[in-house]
Amino acid sequence: IYDESGNLLTENDDNEMTYGQEGSIDTLDSFLTYTFESTGIYYVKVSKFSDSVVPQGSTYVLQVSLENSEPEPDNDNDGIPDIWEDEYGLDKTNAEDALHDNDEDGLNNLQEYLNGTSPLLSDTDSDGLSDLWEVTYGLDNNFDDSLQDDDLDGLNNLQEYLNGTSPLLSDTDSDGLSDLWEVTYGLDNNFDDSLQDDDLDGLTNIQEFELNSDPTQIDSDGDSIIDSEDSAINDDSIGENSPPVIEQLDELTIEAQAQLTGYELTVPNVTDNNRVAPSISLSNSGPYALGRYELIWTALDAAGNQST
Repeated sequence: IYDESGNLLTENDDNEMTYGQEGSIDTLDSFLTYTFESTGIYYVKVSKFSDSVVPQGSTYVLQVSLENSEPEPDNDNDGIPDIWEDEYGLDKTNAEDALHDNDEDGLNNLQEYLNGTSPLLSDTDSDGLSDLWEVTYGLDNNFDDSLQDDDLDGLNNLQEYLNGTSPLLSDTDSDGLSDLWEVTYGLDNNFDDSLQDDDLDGLTNIQEFELNSDPTQIDSDGDSIIDSEDSAINDDSIGENSPPVIEQLDELTIEAQAQLTGYELTVPNVTDNNRVAPSISLSNSGPYALGRYELIWTALDAAGNQST
């Protein structure tokens, strides 16, 4: 058993296979006891009895029994031991200070004690992450873990903290857009903005994300072709503006059956290279008196290209 500084506190060198100790469940087991003088972080080292090398892939069972023979004095019964209150200058005769937040970090003194943080510092380990934030997400308040990326989203913990995103989720608001992508382009990581089209290029944010285009630029590659019209959004050497193509329609004759004869005109098929379906409109939707009419269908795509 070692303390936090790596000092050996006690050991049991079970150097023979037949040296099972008192309390062991098998003759191959070691057994030791130790009385801790103070609370803190301690480490247990387990190694092979013959050469102190643990073979890769080996499985060990460590059975630990903790026994608190005598609780630490707590004069005011506020859940905080007197020794801890003395260490941080609190009043061990006043139970109300358990609910005080001396460092204004969002954790009261009792919460600071239970989470092993300082009631005098809003960032106990000085890693740029507030104690409250680290406690909320289960990070280590006594170790600089600011550069870790626990959710593997490309943002380290400090970046997650500064941008208001979760260090445990790669997509904090579950909108299909990664936290890194939303941070990169200044989108809202705590709101589903996947269907917004902020640059008015005809593509929603989720489409921009899937196409790896810039949701803040109408023309991501700068080739003067709007993104929704561009067949190669990130290649400025490829792309062209093309109007929609309307299928050829034949002349239509409708015989009146009464004063008002209902008839539903068939919308023509329209093809377009734009990723967004074009809008289709009719020049005159009726009603029509007896006679001959020329009706014009118009198709307009997201790039503004039009055909009739």
